[in-house]
Amino acid sequence: MKICLYTETSLPELGGQALAVDALARRLLELGHQPVVLAPRKRQFSRQEPPQTPYPLVYHPRIYSTRWFVRYHGLWLWRLHRRWQFDIVHCHSTYPNGYIAAACRELTDVPLVITSHGSDLDALSLLMRKPQLRPRYVQALRSARAVIAISRATKKLLLQIYPRAKIVHIPNGVDVGLLGTTLPRPIGLPVALQPNQYLLFMGRLTHRKGADLLLAAFAETAGQHHLALAIAGQGPDEQQLRSQAIRLGVASRVHFLGRVDGALKLWLLQNALCCVAPSRYSEAFPLCVLESFAAGKPVLATAIPGLEELIHPGDTGWLVAPDDKCALAWGISEAAAQVDRALAMGSNARRLAQQFDWRRVALRHLEIYSRLLAERVVLARGKHPVQRRGAYA
Repeated sequence: MKICLYTETSLPELGGQALAVDALARRLLELGHQPVVLAPRKRQFSRQEPPQTPYPLVYHPRIYSTRWFVRYHGLWLWRLHRRWQFDIVHCHSTYPNGYIAAACRELTDVPLVITSHGSDLDALSLLMRKPQLRPRYVQALRSARAVIAISRATKKLLLQIYPRAKIVHIPNGVDVGLLGTTLPRPIGLPVALQPNQYLLFMGRLTHRKGADLLLAAFAETAGQHHLALAIAGQGPDEQQLRSQAIRLGVASRVHFLGRVDGALKLWLLQNALCCVAPSRYSEAFPLCVLESFAAGKPVLATAIPGLEELIHPGDTGWLVAPDDKCALAWGISEAAAQVDRALAMGSNARRLAQQFDWRRVALRHLEIYSRLLAERVVLARGKHPVQRRGAYA
């Protein structure tokens, strides 16, 4: 089966969507299929060499406007189809990718699948900022033969936009085997980061992700324990966060590690006491939580949509009120005072992660693809009229 994974973001970016698309493509390839990933080239990576991937990774020019001439990027999708003759177009993001594919007349007979990773739908999304784009969102969802919701939170948002969307629930996955493989300590890591003696934040350094809240809560509890705090990630708030750590008097115990991946990322996950996800707003299905679970670590997180679905308080982690420094400080104190319990919850988390292994997740995607292709054969035989996609909106 030839499958085009058309994504809003891809490697070398390290966000959740880019990593999910990469992992899905790799599993599809391992299962004997032929995936190709198509993505707009991001400005910050325009001068870099394309990453080495086992599947073809094709870029098209970046989308300069989120409103004007968006559908014309379907030209690159059509050109790729002429070369590959793919059987399925699987778009990751309702808009713009799902809309571009839905508006591409040359792909009318190729089944369209859309996965929303949440950022295209939530309260801070493009749709909320530009409500005039709603008809394009509706066109994409109406044209899709299957719409994959990775969580209950994303399902709810999708149905609010188009109640007749053909929703299928398939969560994101995690590489359980890789994260369970013990690794040696990386060279150059701060000495203070010893096994089970640090908390780990992993994510983009923005207000939304709540790293500033974590710093405030960590400073509040610093006199009660000897834990360090590792902050892995980059973002526009990095310098502000560094200044905050100095101002709070905890700079010597807070380690900003920048962009992490590969062996360094795995070691950090495997050796933290717990991971902390203090996001202020909804999360679709945070990959960092699944990775923590697969590495055998519990998660301290805020009780918001997406995180609530994954974390079972007292079993795989702690849930505290969102945007509440005192509540987060309580959670840090609980983790620091009950190391044995944290280790036990980590074992529970690892068992839970098994059901999200990427191979299982990829097989569920293939079931959807196969069903849609079978339906296309029936349509081609004339048993039902061909349902054409809508005109450009």
